[in-house]
This record gives sequence, C-alpha cells and structure tokens, in this order.
Amino acid sequence: VEAQINVMWMMVIALDRKDNYTWRHSQDVRNMALRLAEHLGLGRKEQEYLKISAELHDVGKILIDEKILNAPRKLTDDERVIMNTHAARSADFFADILGMAELTAIVRAHHEKFNGSGYPDRLKGESIPYLARVLAIADVWSALTTPRVYRVDDSGKSKAFTPEKALSIMEEMADGHFDPEIFPVFQ
Repeated sequence: VEAQINVMWMMVIALDRKDNYTWRHSQDVRNMALRLAEHLGLGRKEQEYLKISAELHDVGKILIDEKILNAPRKLTDDERVIMNTHAARSADFFADILGMAELTAIVRAHHEKFNGSGYPDRLKGESIPYLARVLAIADVWSALTTPRVYRVDDSGKSKAFTPEKALSIMEEMADGHFDPEIFPVFQ
C-alpha cells in the first residue's frame, strides 16, 4: 500500500509540472484539513486518512487536458463536465488497493455538497463520508486563498482572496454546501 501511495504522490509531483498549482494546493488542503481535524477532536487514524486524502485528492487531474486545467477564464459547460471527472478519476487510482476503500470514498466525495448538488455522485448529507465533508471545507478555503489562473487583478496577475473575503464567500455558500455541524468549527 505504501509503495502504491508513493507512486501516486509522484504523480501529484508530475501533475504539478503540468498544472503548477496542485502541489501547493494539496499541501494547503492538507494543512487546513489537519487543523480542522484537531478542532473536531478527530483521532490519529482519521487524521492520517485525512492527510493522505488531502495530499492525493486531485491526482486525477493528471488525466485532464492542460488547456482546461490552466484556462485563464471561466470554463465552458463542456470543459466543466470534463474537469468535474477529476474526483472520480482520483479515486480510481485507489480503488484496487486492498484496504483503501475508506480513502477511496473520501477522495471521490471531496466535491460533494451537503445538499446533494455536488459531484460525482450527488451524495447528500450524512451519505457523504465524514472526512470528505472535512476535506471539502479545506479544499474550498485553499481554492479561495491561493492565486488562481482564472482569477486576475486589474493588472492581469493571478490573485487570491484575503482570508476575510474567503471566509465571507464560504459563509454565503455554507447553507447547502458544507456540513452544518463542521463548518461552524471551521469559522
């Protein structure tokens, strides 16, 4: 299992060469998810699963065309459909590893929304793995607080939202998007 996870980690490094955002994003998601896990009082096993899933949650993006990954604009509907396959594709890398069913489920569900409008399976509420609900908060926080190629300032430079603005955006989307018992702990 460890050797297979190491191979996937090398794929994340390779993906960073293609996307140049994923490595930092994965590290940010891991760090925030672990901080949130501590505040939630999660045990060592849950924290280890969260750490691994955060580090590898976007590995499926290695299968997404660079032009979509690095599009300096809002994606078209067709491109969004392709991009949204990355969660399932990431999970597929874990699916055949014995003993990794829980990790596979977490990675697959990191874009599910509490109200059932997420992807890839439109899971709702408690049917979303608990650690995926934690990971979803950390993932959105990182996406908002790091520079993104499609979000630019007046000079055309990629920009990030301030922590205050990011929290405000997340609070607006909280109803329906995030677990209502976990999100207040994040706030």
